[in-house]
Amino acid sequence: MDITIIGAPFNGDGTPVEVENPAAALRQAGLKSLLGNAGHRVRDSGDLALPLADGHRDEESGILNLTAWRQISDLLAGTISDQMGSKRFLLILGGDCGILVGIAAAYHQAQSPLGLVFLDGHADFQMPQNSPEGELADMELAVLTGHAPQSLVATFGKSPLIAPENVAVFGIRAYEEIDRTGINVFGHGRMTEIGIPASIAEGLQPLLDKNLPLWLHFDVDVIDPEWMPVTFPEPGGLSLDEVEQFIQLTLATGKTIGMSVTCFHPDLDATGRSTDRLAALIADAM
Repeated sequence: MDITIIGAPFNGDGTPVEVENPAAALRQAGLKSLLGNAGHRVRDSGDLALPLADGHRDEESGILNLTAWRQISDLLAGTISDQMGSKRFLLILGGDCGILVGIAAAYHQAQSPLGLVFLDGHADFQMPQNSPEGELADMELAVLTGHAPQSLVATFGKSPLIAPENVAVFGIRAYEEIDRTGINVFGHGRMTEIGIPASIAEGLQPLLDKNLPLWLHFDVDVIDPEWMPVTFPEPGGLSLDEVEQFIQLTLATGKTIGMSVTCFHPDLDATGRSTDRLAALIADAM
């Protein structure tokens, strides 16, 4: 494939890249070379310039660093829009899951319907009043599908950015409020019961029937925390091999146009082992 790497290492808690930059950590682990060795043609566009976070929780929406999140979402949407004509596979290195809204906004603004394959340990379906931190990453799927407060849902115009029926959620162990929607969910227990191939086949078929281009969102906390240190670990999780198989089978549909990798925290990886492991997983899966 022709791949463009874009770093968007924005975290809703306001951590500056000088303190932690997961995109840079994956580059240092040799991600570009690993992809090149697998036969891909890789272009690295570097990191987006991140806005300064003010550290305040917005009074109306309840979101921490709301202005900075909106700015990085605008910048990411514009950057992706500029890439659309190239037909290159986009590999977005976050940052936290809040960047997914900017990604979806690019296709929404281009009037290009998108199917979302959401691989995560959490549903990211909290409401602002239930989020202790107030970070957008606690609720971006609710924002995308039009289930969050209107002040957030309408950030990028007409709602929803992605129709709920065009979303398939996989791997979650924390369901939050997603059960009150009609979104198609294959939680960790269900995936373990029927296996990765059957989960993919059943979960993606409605999106493939519509001939939708697919975006794969990969939050590393879907992995068992025994293998991947994360900020908000949930017991259990998929193995590294299961995640690799999941990504491979999603790409094998021939419909996947990009992937975001989020919520990796190199500061939690004292030995560098997990960083190397994640870079290898991404390259091997692709």
